[in-house]
Amino acid sequence: MEKKNFKISVVLPCLNEEKTIGICLKKIKEAFEKYNLDGEIIVVDNGSTDKSAEIAKSLGAKVVYEAKRGYGNAYHKGIAEAKNEFIIIGDSDNTYDFLEIDKFIKPLEEGYDLVIGNRFAGLMKKGAMGFLSKIGNPILSGILRLFFKTKIHDAHCGMRSFTRSAYQKLNLQTTGMEYASEMIIKAIWQGLKIKEVPISYSPRVGESKLSPLKDGWRHLKFMLLYAPNWLFLGPGIFMFLIGLILLIAMTFGEIRIGKIILHLHPMFLGSLLVLLGYQVFSFGLLTKLYGYSQKLMPKSKLVDFYLKHFSLEKILIIGLIIFLIGFGLGISIYVIWAKSGFGALFEVRKSLTSITLMILGIQIIFTGFFYNILRIGVKGHE
Repeated sequence: MEKKNFKISVVLPCLNEEKTIGICLKKIKEAFEKYNLDGEIIVVDNGSTDKSAEIAKSLGAKVVYEAKRGYGNAYHKGIAEAKNEFIIIGDSDNTYDFLEIDKFIKPLEEGYDLVIGNRFAGLMKKGAMGFLSKIGNPILSGILRLFFKTKIHDAHCGMRSFTRSAYQKLNLQTTGMEYASEMIIKAIWQGLKIKEVPISYSPRVGESKLSPLKDGWRHLKFMLLYAPNWLFLGPGIFMFLIGLILLIAMTFGEIRIGKIILHLHPMFLGSLLVLLGYQVFSFGLLTKLYGYSQKLMPKSKLVDFYLKHFSLEKILIIGLIIFLIGFGLGISIYVIWAKSGFGALFEVRKSLTSITLMILGIQIIFTGFFYNILRIGVKGHE
């Protein structure tokens, strides 16, 4: 039968998989014949000390070597070596069934940019996934759906396909297991068409190289770092507003709620929350600005609003005004003290508000300079 008019590159990372690499390669070749595909197979040896590379070569695969360990490193190397427009990736431990390659090709033909396997929607064989992974994968996939507004349910499935043109848009940087999360997040940001397909999943042969807790944390950490709205901005705004309400409401006296009397202690909490909330919010905006300037993140509405409306001069004026309000309140306290003959003075509430506002004003002024350094790298806003 005539080969299809497109070519496939299958890329497999490999680290000491001599028991299964041959099985995977034979399945891929069988799939090529079954579905009339014209393809190449690239095996990335990531430091194997067994016969994995020799077996791969004997079966006609192109073997390339990547000395730097890591899931992401292996794929960076292998995909760079791939020659064809349609690229399929998967592990070389025989957990994924490469006879299902057609599931990853048809969507690409239909115009999708990225296809991801869903092990939970397909046939997961007994013992294929450990207890921690069965719990952790759905949780992490749920967090990804929440943070990045996607419908993907198996975000860490390693069997995927994509077009070369789509891959080049992603500018992937990570070197470890978080590579899988980075690919999805950046595909979402780029507006790529993504599809999940149900696949079968089998127990691996030999010792697993995965560490559920360690790898899970790497994925979660990466998602948090790339979701500053959830890590910084939301918590920062919440703390700041709660703190500001407490601080302002109690500046001129205690508050009674039924039999509950709020005296000084909640006010100290309010002061802390105002300063901490602003600091956390600032980190979020700094993260967004830096991420955009370095082309690690897309420009958000918040970044657009900030760049459009807040020059360094405006930020300095805002910080100075807040500082002067606090300073003025402090002067009023000094006047009261002077009129009393510099005797005993009980103006803790106003003093705390005064100090908080002065500190906040100074924070705004200096973070303004930092913001301005980052915006230099944003085209059109130097």
